[in-house]
Amino acid sequence: MLALHPDITITIDAPSEALILSVDGPLIELAIMNLFENAVKYSSTTAKISVKIREDQDNTIIDISDQGIGIGKKELDHIFDRFYTVNKAQARKMGGAGLGLSIVRNIVEKHGGELSAQSTIGTGTTFTLTLPHAEITALV
Repeated sequence: MLALHPDITITIDAPSEALILSVDGPLIELAIMNLFENAVKYSSTTAKISVKIREDQDNTIIDISDQGIGIGKKELDHIFDRFYTVNKAQARKMGGAGLGLSIVRNIVEKHGGELSAQSTIGTGTTFTLTLPHAEITALV
């Protein structure tokens, strides 16, 4: 992402120990890149993206936050629907088709996870990917 947009800032807060997930790496990368691209696209100034990775007992949780224009409460219920765009004029201008977040949701759900979003107009948006831990079986 930094190669495409060298002026953006990405900060990462992650545990120091390795996390084990059983995922299709390229698909999860596609999902995360889509969220990064949206953060850049919908930031009114140079994008500042924050990634926080944490665990609970059963899941790895990834929060991707921006300080962009935000999404209204009414729109939040629909942003994962296919072909839904919050601002149709802006989507046409920027080339959006309303498929990106639907694809991200499908990728996360195919991994047994969940995708959610919280947002405040003028403050930014946080997307949360919750992915189940890999099941490790002992060899006997």
